[in-house]
Amino acid sequence: MRKGCVDAGMPQQSFRGHLYRGEVVGMVLVDSIHPAEWQDPTSDQLMMVHVGLRYARIAAWLARVGVVRFCLARVAKGSPGLGQAANAFGTRVSSTVERIAGEIRKLPAPVLPIVRGFWSEPKNFISLGRHVAALPVSAAQAAAARSFGDLPLVVLSGDHHPAPYAHWQHVISIL
Repeated sequence: MRKGCVDAGMPQQSFRGHLYRGEVVGMVLVDSIHPAEWQDPTSDQLMMVHVGLRYARIAAWLARVGVVRFCLARVAKGSPGLGQAANAFGTRVSSTVERIAGEIRKLPAPVLPIVRGFWSEPKNFISLGRHVAALPVSAAQAAAARSFGDLPLVVLSGDHHPAPYAHWQHVISIL
C-alpha cells in the first residue's frame, strides 16, 4: 500500500494518479491544496517558500543537535515554557512554537512517541522544505490531471473554508 502526506494533495494527484496507475486502487485527499493556489505564485507566496525553506534548514540543524527531541520531550511532559523560551527568536516564532505545541498536546498518548520519533529526525524537516519548494511545480503537474477516470477518489474537507477554497475543494472532489 502506498500512502502520502496529508499536505501532499497535488503531488498525490499527479504522481499516484498517473505514474503508478497500475498500483493505485484509490485515493483519499484530506483538505488538499488545489493547483490554482500555487500555479502562479504571488510574491507573498514566493516569500513564504523562501522563509519556509530557511525554517526547514534551521529545524533540521536543531534536530541534528537534539534540540527538537528535547523540546518535544518537554511538550510531552506538559511544560508550558517553550513559547516563552522561543521569545528570544521573536514573537512570530514564539506564537508558532505555542501553536505547534498545542497541536502536539492534542495527540492521543500512544501516538505521541511515534510523532516525536519522526519530528526528531533532520530528514523530516529536509523533506518538508523540499515539499514547500516544489509547490509551484507540483501545482502545474496537478493542473494537468483533469480526471482519474474510474479511480476511486474521496475528498475529505471541512466546511470551514472561505471562498475560493471551498469551491476548490468541490472541484477536486469531482476529478
